[in-house]
Amino acid sequence: MVKRSPKVSVLVPICKVEQYIERCVQSLLKQTYVNIEYIFVDDASPDNSISILKDVVARFPDRSNDVRILHHEKNRGLAAARNTALDHASGEYIIIVDSDDMLETHAIETMVDSMLANEADIVVGGYSRFSDDYKRFQGVDSGISENRDSYLNNIILRNSGVHIWGKLIATDILKKNGIRWIEGLNYSEDYDIYPKIVFYSKKIVNLTHLSLYNYFIGNVNSYTSGFLTESAMRNIIDTINDLSGFFIARDRLDLVEHLRVRNKIMLFEYSDPKDFRKIKEIIPEKYKKLDIALKHRVVGILDRFAPLFMLRLYIKCGDMIKRVV
Repeated sequence: MVKRSPKVSVLVPICKVEQYIERCVQSLLKQTYVNIEYIFVDDASPDNSISILKDVVARFPDRSNDVRILHHEKNRGLAAARNTALDHASGEYIIIVDSDDMLETHAIETMVDSMLANEADIVVGGYSRFSDDYKRFQGVDSGISENRDSYLNNIILRNSGVHIWGKLIATDILKKNGIRWIEGLNYSEDYDIYPKIVFYSKKIVNLTHLSLYNYFIGNVNSYTSGFLTESAMRNIIDTINDLSGFFIARDRLDLVEHLRVRNKIMLFEYSDPKDFRKIKEIIPEKYKKLDIALKHRVVGILDRFAPLFMLRLYIKCGDMIKRVV
C-alpha cells in the first residue's frame, strides 16, 4: 500500500520580525515532510521582514514553488493575518507557526504520521521555550487528554495550554464550521478559537512528550507589570462573551459556567485592584467547586464569601511574593 502524504498548509503571519524571520523560515523549508505549502502573510510589515523572507526562500529552490506570500495593504493585526492565510490554505491539515519561532526539522512529518495512524483531527505536539540567546526552558503543557470532553474542559479552565501554534489541525474543522479568528481581538485570540476547534474534533492525539516546536520568549530577565491593560481586559471580556454565546447555542451550559467563573478569577489575579468592583459587575457568577489549582480556588472563594478588601489584600500579597521570587 502506498503511504498517503496529505498536503499540509503552514500559516505564518509576518509583521516586524526582521530579527527572527530568517531562523523561522529556514526551519520551515528544511522540513523532512515533502507535501507542504507555505503561506506567509505580510501584515503591512514596515521593516525588512519580507525582503529577508524572499532571500531565504531563494536559497531553497526545491521549495520555492511551494511558497506563497500574501500582502495586506494596511496592518490589520494577527487575527486578520491568520484568517487571510486560512482562506488561501488548500492543505488537508494546517499548522500555525509564529514568525519568531521555529519547528524541529522532523516536526510536520512526525505529526502527520501520528494524525494518519490514529485517524485524528488534532495532534498536539510538545514544545521547548527559548530565550533569544537560545537558552532552553522546557515547555509545560499539562492537562492534555485524548478524551475530547475532558480536554475541552481543561482548556476552558486554563489547566491546559490554549496556544494554537505548533498543533496539526484538520482544515475542514475550521472551514466547514465557519471558525475564524475575531479581527481586533489581539489578546486571548487563541483562547477564543481553540475551544471551538476542539469542540468539533472527534479524536485528539497527545505528542507533548516530543519537543517539536521551539517557542522564543525574548528576554526572560525583563520585568513587566502583572496588571492587564484596559484593552487586554476588554479583549478577555469579549472572549468570555463570544465563547459563552458559542456554548449556549450548543447547549453546553456546564462549560459556560466554568468559562465565566475561571476567567473572572484570572481577571482578579492580573488586574489592578481598583478594577475589581467592575469585574464583579461584569461577571456576577460566583465560584463553585472547580478542578483548578488551590491558589485560584482561594480567589474564587474570597470573591464569593469575603469582603472586597480581603480579596484585594490577597491579590496584593500574591503580587508582592511574585516580585520577590
